[in-house]
Amino acid sequence: MVIDKIFIKSEKPCNIPSHLALRLKKKGIRIMEGRSETASAIIAFSQSEKIKAGLIWLSNASSMIDQLPGPERQGAARFLGNMMGMLHREVMMAGSVTGHPEWEKVSSHLERAMVMIDSGAAEGSLEHLTQALSQVTNIAQSSMGYLKEKNLL
Repeated sequence: MVIDKIFIKSEKPCNIPSHLALRLKKKGIRIMEGRSETASAIIAFSQSEKIKAGLIWLSNASSMIDQLPGPERQGAARFLGNMMGMLHREVMMAGSVTGHPEWEKVSSHLERAMVMIDSGAAEGSLEHLTQALSQVTNIAQSSMGYLKEKNLL
């Protein structure tokens, strides 16, 4: 028998010692306190839809930045970096709330896209944004499949 996640349901908050939680995480075991698989799937599905919309918007904006004149390009790149930071925080929150490790991959792609934009290569961020969008789509499909299996969608 292989354990891939631990679910703790308790009326009171349950604090797992940080050293134990870290050891379990290193072994790939997810700890889900007080949230059922169904609740996690619902949150993952709703967050993925919101994040997909943001990624599409960012991709379109990134492709337009290089067409702007110098000072406008710099301002647009700063604005786009701020928007990407906001979306990145949503991704981190989704990963934290749902416990799905796939959100870490999305976060990594967004971080790479932010580096490209910060370095003045907005067009180069499109590849990373596309990879992030693909990963978020996979999360949405997985969550939707679970919810359909439970006849909730």
